[in-house]
Amino acid sequence: LLLSMLLLMAVPETTAFTSQGIFVKLSAPRGLRPEGGISLSMLAAKKSKLVKIFNKQTLTISVDVKMDDASLSKTLRDLGMAAIFVGSNSLPAVAGEQKSAKGNFPGPVPVILKEKEVSEYTVDTAKDGGATALVLPVHQIGCEKAAELAAAAAQVNIEAMWEVTTAEEFQDAEQSGAKVFLVSGIVDLQGLDLGFWKDVGGFKDKAVLAQLDCSEAGNSPMELGQSLKAAGCKSVLLSGALDGKEDRYGEVEAVFQELRSKASKEYQMSGVVGKASAVGSSAGSISRKNLYGISPYNK
Repeated sequence: LLLSMLLLMAVPETTAFTSQGIFVKLSAPRGLRPEGGISLSMLAAKKSKLVKIFNKQTLTISVDVKMDDASLSKTLRDLGMAAIFVGSNSLPAVAGEQKSAKGNFPGPVPVILKEKEVSEYTVDTAKDGGATALVLPVHQIGCEKAAELAAAAAQVNIEAMWEVTTAEEFQDAEQSGAKVFLVSGIVDLQGLDLGFWKDVGGFKDKAVLAQLDCSEAGNSPMELGQSLKAAGCKSVLLSGALDGKEDRYGEVEAVFQELRSKASKEYQMSGVVGKASAVGSSAGSISRKNLYGISPYNK
């Protein structure tokens, strides 16, 4: 019994506020020695640098990179990418290169850790690798666990981006204090709820990114991006093109230039050409389950 008590005393703990409104004790990740807990209200009150970056009047574009290429990191920054999403293998090289740009123009952009699976150790990886933020996949870990990890990340000044795939996940994450969202699983224009994007386009204190998969056969990230931009989406993530299997930087640059051009304010969907002002209230409602035009997440 005495040995068990000593072992428990040796494990650092922090307090997190869950989506159910109760406090729970967590084992703190390596290197964390918090003096006090971070509550849901404290997270909500904390200013988000990512909201300022992604919630702008002009469309911001980010890219997902699975290559530890420092020169590519500089190229993407010079192009004008708002942020670079990386896995743990690419994080040190990309974060290091971005840090070296401090004081230069253009300056460093956020480097966001995006892993297939996350845990308490993901916070350590993000901190040690120099990440600005990390992605929390709500569809995998649930809002309660995401809230715990967001609180742990906040202790070391790392922001959380909540990845959602359905309206329920979005609403649950919002109620749990999320400020920055990544909507993944958008595969085509069929059933795309433009009403949702018009609604979130009016957010002042939150940011919502749409992930556009460039690796899906027959998928058109440019067409999807144009439609989302016209509906009010303020930020997109281009994913799947820079995965190290082949050099598709030219494709990324082409999509970037097209979506950032004034001409892309026009969009084409279902054979009808219109403008952003043409998106009316009949576009959809946030209450629909698969409001993003996505298939059920089964990857």
